[in-house]
Amino acid sequence: MDTNTASGKPLHLWAYLDGLPVEYGRLMAAVWNGEVDDLHRVEIHLRDRPYLSDDGQSGATNSSVFSLVGSRSRGKGGRLMELRLASSDSLTWRDLCDDPDRVDSALCERLDEGDPIVIASRFSTPTGRTARESAINSLFTAVRLLEQRLGIRLEHLIPVRADLDLRLQHAPPTRSERLDSDGYIEHRFVQIDLRPHVPVILFLATGSGRLTAEGLVQPFIKRLAHLVLDTRCALLATERWDRTNRNADLVGQLHHALGLRNSWICTERRFGPLDDGMRLQLDVESYSARSTTDNDDRAKRGGQADLTGREMVGGQVRYHMASTVPPGLGLATMPRDADRQSKKYAYLDTDGCRPDPTRTAEGLSQVRDDAGAVVDQVDNVRFFLRHYGKEEWMEGGRLLAETCRRKFSTVNVRSHYGRDAHMTPTQGHTSAKSILDNLEMYRSGELRRSPGLDFADVVITCAMPPDGPWASDEDFDRIERVLRKGRERR
Repeated sequence: MDTNTASGKPLHLWAYLDGLPVEYGRLMAAVWNGEVDDLHRVEIHLRDRPYLSDDGQSGATNSSVFSLVGSRSRGKGGRLMELRLASSDSLTWRDLCDDPDRVDSALCERLDEGDPIVIASRFSTPTGRTARESAINSLFTAVRLLEQRLGIRLEHLIPVRADLDLRLQHAPPTRSERLDSDGYIEHRFVQIDLRPHVPVILFLATGSGRLTAEGLVQPFIKRLAHLVLDTRCALLATERWDRTNRNADLVGQLHHALGLRNSWICTERRFGPLDDGMRLQLDVESYSARSTTDNDDRAKRGGQADLTGREMVGGQVRYHMASTVPPGLGLATMPRDADRQSKKYAYLDTDGCRPDPTRTAEGLSQVRDDAGAVVDQVDNVRFFLRHYGKEEWMEGGRLLAETCRRKFSTVNVRSHYGRDAHMTPTQGHTSAKSILDNLEMYRSGELRRSPGLDFADVVITCAMPPDGPWASDEDFDRIERVLRKGRERR
């Protein structure tokens, strides 16, 4: 990673394992995956020279030494990691500012008291690589805005993009019940407190900034408002206010928290204290964002329906709906074509129906059996349907245990835990329920998806394995009897 200090000198991250230099990204991956369990073996240096100078000699004239600290996360044995200065010295905002005298005296006073700068970013899609990259890009844009507005240089002191991406990828999903709807709103939140060494708190999120949850709250706005209030935020920096939040009715909670803490605002368009004039300008931005989003949302949903095919041919169909596909199916993205459009296909995850790997950008399962072959997820669904509800398979969790042993996997499990992830007793263990949630498709061979709003359902026909049905009528009748008895007991 290359960046600049306030003095303009380029900086570089050096990584060491047991005293030997290693590539930073590779080391972070090894730590995350548990290959390096003792964090005392790791040391990170921030230096003003790269690994090798022009004469081929390594070294540095200036060096800040960081230690890597972390704790076990809930995702695939990973760690929540961050860099901390190994020394006990802390950097103040003045150490990071090229000219503290240019900063307004009222803001100076708050920062001198130790009140932090909060840097926030969000992207609307709750999961996926594009969502994570967009949220991270927005965060770094906000960091650069601080440099432009105040001369405060932070980019060399926050975790690198690969580290932030891992945090977002493995952050546990937070689900909120939607108001007046049967669905839910999903977010992933990552909060990184760099204090006491750097007076900054980073807050990244993926998920809606517009939809309303039960309790008349917007989950992202609520979380950010509490962060501002609890940390006595001196300055909130975000790329654009109309992208950070898109709910003009509920953004008042954030305004109230900022007002109680006399916080300043730094965005692409605005900079200053949250006085009445600033509040009015931000309200207008939130309202404009909501209006634009409503129109964009209708166009997006209509476009998704138009791009989705209506018949599965050869085990594949064009698929651009927002909701994922049922178990037994995969979802693959093809490389962008000449018109720069990305094409996605739903496919039966079985031999003879998967897309050609050489023509696929992402989405193919890497769940493999002991012989190295890709696991047949159609066969796994069929196995589950053949045995669910039979007394000898329901006792003692036998069916779920065997489903785990067979490496049952879904698009959703792999999106959370990696391309080779499958159901285990502690990971994705609720994914088998999604088979039962899609019984209608397995029985009829019709995959039905709703675009929402007032659009008609999209119905995809011929969603059957090439060699016959998913299960027998006898199997479906037995499953429905068991489920019906369960509902009656409740």
